[in-house]
Amino acid sequence: MVERVRRLRTHRPDLDRTIADQDLGQKEDVRPEACGRSRRNESTRLDRSVAARPGDRRPPRPRRENTGLTVDVSNRTARPKDPREHGGRLSSAKGDCVKNYLEQALRDLDLSPVLMDIGASGEPPPIWETLAPSSRYIGFDPDLREIHIDRLTQYRSSTIFNEVITEKDADQIPFYLTKSPFCSTTLDPSPSTTAHWLERDLFLVQSHTRFRATTINKVMERLKLANLDWIKLDTQGTDLRLLNSIAPSAFARMLAIDTEPGLIHIYEGEDMFSDVHRHLSSQGFWLSHLNMGGFYRMRRDTHETMHIDEPYVRRAVRKSPAYFEARYLRTLEWLADQGVPSRDYLLLWIFALTDNQLGFALDLNVAFERKFGITAASQQLKAATVQMLAASHGGLGKQVMRHLRCTVGRLLRA
Repeated sequence: MVERVRRLRTHRPDLDRTIADQDLGQKEDVRPEACGRSRRNESTRLDRSVAARPGDRRPPRPRRENTGLTVDVSNRTARPKDPREHGGRLSSAKGDCVKNYLEQALRDLDLSPVLMDIGASGEPPPIWETLAPSSRYIGFDPDLREIHIDRLTQYRSSTIFNEVITEKDADQIPFYLTKSPFCSTTLDPSPSTTAHWLERDLFLVQSHTRFRATTINKVMERLKLANLDWIKLDTQGTDLRLLNSIAPSAFARMLAIDTEPGLIHIYEGEDMFSDVHRHLSSQGFWLSHLNMGGFYRMRRDTHETMHIDEPYVRRAVRKSPAYFEARYLRTLEWLADQGVPSRDYLLLWIFALTDNQLGFALDLNVAFERKFGITAASQQLKAATVQMLAASHGGLGKQVMRHLRCTVGRLLRA
């Protein structure tokens, strides 16, 4: 991602501030009333340098080059910027090249993933963009205030259900419509917990209603689905119980799971991250991606008493951990033990490449060819993996790039 660096003079003459802005070409989709549990963690990263003071004989410190490091003033630790953060998408022309390569691989291999989005307010997960032209999208959300059908046109086929997914065998269940549509849930928000956070009002219940309900198993039967390949759950507290309600035969074929469990009890009786992680780790999944989201630990009453501008508070106060956005992929051991067909190996391979898990993709290549032999499909995906490895090292010299091209050629002839 391209970055601009601008210099701003603060109110103190002895202090300059350098702010690294993200290029507006890929700006976040931030809504003023989006629930923090459904939006990626935002942070302002500052890098401060002290200018020469009057009478100081030392020359002013030179303007620092953009080294690709971001500095979080909350803990003063630096880390390299990774263009694959927050969902695993490659950016820039290289990312477009890889995206086209994977889309072509899905067509050539005749793979059609089934993607289920439970809690579909806003838009489908951005990481699914590469899979969309070959995929079937199935979304569920009873709160239609932030459902955008126009964002589903990229999928081969798509269906949105105005129903609640539940683990119970019931035709209707109670539903709480909150101020933010991203926080509506089947569980009652806990006022004693939300009172501690600046985001309290997002969880205010505006109305109680009852919605038509169904289960994942009934949906699969209704749509005649043989399997679910990738499921995303953003249910505000019921992710684990929904996973446990899936028929064992369907759960055994599931290859990827995105879930958003909490670290604090925002909702009464909600499933917590520790429980979700323990369960999935014992059921043949490994944690591929983890993004921590948070809230501002400041009571709304305190903010109103102090008469401080809210944007100022959000810039000055760091967020505290409140939930995780977690992605799990199937393990090689599970695939081998279950005796899944070659289609599942190939599709998990595509998912690993989509999530930029290039090492795991190569592990899948070795496991696939040991089990099914060297095939045209394995050679094609092997070449895609090596191409992504090359694309991930944009600073390689011409000599190294020539070496990688030769490597790809040898792999294709293997």
